[in-house]
Amino acid sequence: MLLFNMSKLRLMLLAGVSLLTACGFQLQGSVSLPPAFSSTYIQASDRYTPFYQSLSKALRQRGVILAKGPSSATAIIKVAADNSGQNVTAVSSRNIPLEYEAYYSVIFSVAVNGKQVLESATITLTNRYEYNATEVLGKAEEYDVLSASQAKDIARQILIQISTL
Repeated sequence: MLLFNMSKLRLMLLAGVSLLTACGFQLQGSVSLPPAFSSTYIQASDRYTPFYQSLSKALRQRGVILAKGPSSATAIIKVAADNSGQNVTAVSSRNIPLEYEAYYSVIFSVAVNGKQVLESATITLTNRYEYNATEVLGKAEEYDVLSASQAKDIARQILIQISTL
């Protein structure tokens, strides 16, 4: 009886793993990039944004050499826009903000060996968070953490798109 239950459990685990891999599930950080991205240049107007830092770190972690210029790169990731900010989404009856929406938006395209392989694409992430006027410093830090997390998520999404090219 115990042997039968163990066999059933193993079969169910095997079926579960098969379903996960069949639907394209990948562990976070396990994205492998095509060989054409071994030397990549990130073309951006600002190299000090959370997104640029996240993307360059993620590429280096996957063994990509970041080229110093487009002429020495086999692939170019062009960042046309890299914007973040916050909007008030709810106010009190005294017109005091109660809730904010933090957003991060990136417009990018990808070229390999001079050929455009991914036309201009936009990724935008938003998160809402509550605001309390008595916790101003904590809320400013919360926004910074959210923004960095959104930038990291966008970089990961771009790598996933690149891995399918």
